[in-house]
Amino acid sequence: MMDLEQALATVLQDGWKKSNAPMPAFYYEDSVRSHDLRTPCIKVYMVDEGRKPRGIGYTSEDRDARLTVDIRGAQRETVALIVDEVVRILGAKRKNPIAGYELMTKDGVVKQSGYAGFWHYTIDVHIFKYGGNL
Repeated sequence: MMDLEQALATVLQDGWKKSNAPMPAFYYEDSVRSHDLRTPCIKVYMVDEGRKPRGIGYTSEDRDARLTVDIRGAQRETVALIVDEVVRILGAKRKNPIAGYELMTKDGVVKQSGYAGFWHYTIDVHIFKYGGNL
């Protein structure tokens, strides 16, 4: 079974329309240090994962995960197109985004500080699973 970071990266890759934006490199591990940012990239990483017991006797639980989609690149226009494409895919895959999870929501796009010639945006994503048996 793949982890949620890899699963969300796969959702983005599978929903990508190259006619809307060029396909960036995708990462779902902790580091992108070796990536040359002249080619845009998307890094997906876990921020937090929680569980809340439900039912009489706590026979089931709700699960939620918060991930970040981190978009980086050197060309402003290209990065803007990639951000728009990610927002489109996340909106289209709100229901049943990943096997076993029922709902996905996203926060707004946040521009991160960077340096001249480098563009960096993040989008927080919440994925929910309700009432899973223990």
